[in-house]
Amino acid sequence: MRALRLSLFAIATLCAHPAATLAGCGDNPGDAQAVADAREAVASACTCSTEDPPAVNHGQYVNCAVGVVNQRANDNLLPPYCKGFVKRCYARSTCGKPGFVACCRTSASGNTKCSTKRDSEHCTDPGGGSSCVGDSAFTSCCDACTATGCAAPPTTSTTVP
Repeated sequence: MRALRLSLFAIATLCAHPAATLAGCGDNPGDAQAVADAREAVASACTCSTEDPPAVNHGQYVNCAVGVVNQRANDNLLPPYCKGFVKRCYARSTCGKPGFVACCRTSASGNTKCSTKRDSEHCTDPGGGSSCVGDSAFTSCCDACTATGCAAPPTTSTTVP
């Protein structure tokens, strides 16, 4: 009987709030800011090491990032449906992998995917498509690639008196 009541409660919740329970990250107002805040928290708490030898290895970096992301979700600062998206940014990063690059590969149909490669020579074009190596300032696939290829390098501004 208890299992039946729990099942009915779950169905009623889905019917009453389908957008909240089935939303994808970015579908709701505030998602982009929550993701940006979570990524800033990870940048503050976790050491991204790209030098050789690395201060931390890739696994240590990802574990730190996942801990921060999970804590933010537990504290209701990041929607639970955005946790996977944010975690993938750190799993697909060059932190703790000296010499690795973010490789943006665009298929002939225009779909761009990012992965890390051990060097720029291993970032090759897919059949009929194109590839590019993300700017070294970007350690994460979430920053290095756009929907159409590599992101533009970050700019710095200088103020002249």
